[in-house]
Amino acid sequence: MHREPTAEGAIAVSAALDRPDARAPTLERGRALIAAALLLLSVAPDVGAAAARAEEALAIARALGDEHLRVEGLCALATVNAYQGNEQTLLAVADEGLRTARRLQDTQLTSWLLGQWATARRLSHDERVRAYKESLSIEREAGNQVMYLRTLNQLGGLELEAGHIDAARASLLEALRVARTIGDRRGLSLYTCNLGFAAYLDGDDTGARTMFDESLQIARRNGDALTAARTQTGLALLASRSGDAHAAASLHGLADAIHRQLGTVSVGLEARLRDADIARLREALGRTAFETAYGQARSPQQTSWPSVPDGSIPI
Repeated sequence: MHREPTAEGAIAVSAALDRPDARAPTLERGRALIAAALLLLSVAPDVGAAAARAEEALAIARALGDEHLRVEGLCALATVNAYQGNEQTLLAVADEGLRTARRLQDTQLTSWLLGQWATARRLSHDERVRAYKESLSIEREAGNQVMYLRTLNQLGGLELEAGHIDAARASLLEALRVARTIGDRRGLSLYTCNLGFAAYLDGDDTGARTMFDESLQIARRNGDALTAARTQTGLALLASRSGDAHAAASLHGLADAIHRQLGTVSVGLEARLRDADIARLREALGRTAFETAYGQARSPQQTSWPSVPDGSIPI
C-alpha cells in the first residue's frame, strides 16, 4: 500500500535538521536535507524552503565529493525549478544530473531526472515524449509504481498540450487505475484534475465539472493546495464558457492567490488557457468589474478551504 507523505513528517525532519548539534556538513545531513526538500515540495509545497534545503545538500555533496548525493541534490533542485517554471536552470541542473546518473548506472535517479528534464516546454514535443517513454520503461522494469504514476501523468499532460486528447486520457486513466490499486490519494486528486482538463478540451463540460469537483474534494482532504489551485482554474474556465463571467473572474483570483502563497505558477497548457480566459473576461466585464471580482477572491480570508472528513473518499 502506498504511504502518503505528511506535513508532520516534513516538520519532524526540518526540526531535526535545525538542531544545533545537527548542522555539521555530513553525508547523513545531506541525505536528510534531500528528504526534507522533497517532503516540502510534496506536502506544502514550500518551494523556497525546499530550494534552500536542496542547495545546502548539493553544497555538502560537492564538498565531500559524493557523486550519489550530488545527483540526489540535483534531482531535488531540478524539481524545485520545475515547480517555479525556471526552464533554463532546470535544463542545466537536469543535464548535469543525467550525465552522472547514467555513468553511475543509477536507474532510479536517471528516471527521475528524465521526467524533470522533459517538463521544459522549450524542448520539442518528440524530445519530451522520448524522455518520458524512456523513464516509463525504466520504471516498469524496476517495478517502481510511484515514479511510474508520476511519469504517466506527465506524459498525459504533454499529450494534452499537443491536442492528443485520446492519448492523454489513456495515460491518465492508467495512472488513475494504478493509483487506486496502491492507495495513492494525492495521485487520485492530481490525475482526476488532469482528466478534468482533458474533458474540458474535448467539450465535455459536464464530465469536466465532475472531475474537477472530485479532485477538489480529495485535495481538500489531503491538504493539497497546489492541486486545489489547479481545480479552481479548471472551474473558472467552465464558468467562463457557461457565461458566468463574474464567477469565472473570482475563481481565477482564488487560484492565483493560492499559487502566490505557495510560490508556484500555472504552466504549460493550463497557463495558456488561464491567460487567454482572463483576457476575454477583462474585455467582457470591463477592467473595473473584473478587478473587483478577481481581487475579492485574492484576499487572505478567501484562500483557505475546509478539510473533508476522513473516510469520505472511496478508493
